[in-house]
Amino acid sequence: PATAGYGCTDPTAFNYDPNATIDDGSCNLGVLGCMDPMADNYDANATCNDGSCIYGIPGCTDPAADNYDPLANVDDGSCNIPGCTDPTANNYNASATYDDGTCAMFAYIGITDDNFRDALIADPNNGLTIADFSGSNLVLYSLVSVITTVSVNNASITNLSGLEYFASLTSLSCNNNQIPDFYSQFDIPNILTVLPNLTTLDASSNLLTNIDVSANVLLTQLAVSFNSLTSLDTSQNTVLSILTCDNNQITSLDLSNNTALTQLYCNVNQLASLDVSSNTGLFALDASDNNLTSLDVSNNTSLAGLYCSNNQITSLDVSQNTSLTGFKC
Repeated sequence: PATAGYGCTDPTAFNYDPNATIDDGSCNLGVLGCMDPMADNYDANATCNDGSCIYGIPGCTDPAADNYDPLANVDDGSCNIPGCTDPTANNYNASATYDDGTCAMFAYIGITDDNFRDALIADPNNGLTIADFSGSNLVLYSLVSVITTVSVNNASITNLSGLEYFASLTSLSCNNNQIPDFYSQFDIPNILTVLPNLTTLDASSNLLTNIDVSANVLLTQLAVSFNSLTSLDTSQNTVLSILTCDNNQITSLDLSNNTALTQLYCNVNQLASLDVSSNTGLFALDASDNNLTSLDVSNNTSLAGLYCSNNQITSLDVSQNTSLTGFKC
């Protein structure tokens, strides 16, 4: 109890004294929280422990792992999950962290789209013939796994299932088809993720609404024109030299990691801004028919062709672009 009526008179304080009549400045308006540094939710700013401390047990929380810890309630990323890590195997396990030697390979692989099969046979680059196909759509894995170039354009293809077994593929051209995505009916969500050797990809004039090329870090040429893309992530494609993504619905492009870019064709999209300051090697840029209000090309001193008409640009400084031979803005 307060002496002579002195004490904390603030009802919101922890040490409020209802008997005090004169505030002596002793009110504690501290911060509630966990004050134990060993707790997961330790609050360094807390001045009053509210009993909320949580003590987690780190470990592997996946029952499928060799080192699963039933007592753990905080996964620490240490799980060791056995399984087949070869995406071309019929028992591929995408969750496996190490290969346990159980991979089962088909001697034959299937091409589910008849038009894709016929286009492969017609493609002179791969050497496949109709005699190589057994049971209409089956072909030896040993034949397709060594093919480096596939060109299957203008073939009314709707699905590329089976392409994931072309393990040596470096160049793929599948433009002017009816391909909506790179999903494989053999449980591969994105065929491109298991084709890490690709350097050239042309998937223009299809029905694509998205495309993931994050695993294709060796890509130097990417063409995805005339699709229905609203976004395009090329942040992992650091050696990309030619990017053709015109006639889509792309609203933004981050090209900051594409420092090797020499040609960019992003016309007829919905770009409100475009930063090419990191792309100092650009010699061709077409950004026509977008929603640009400005464009800075002062770092792009190698530009020979610059096209940016049908935007909302009111002024453009090309004083640093002394190599320009083609210009329309």
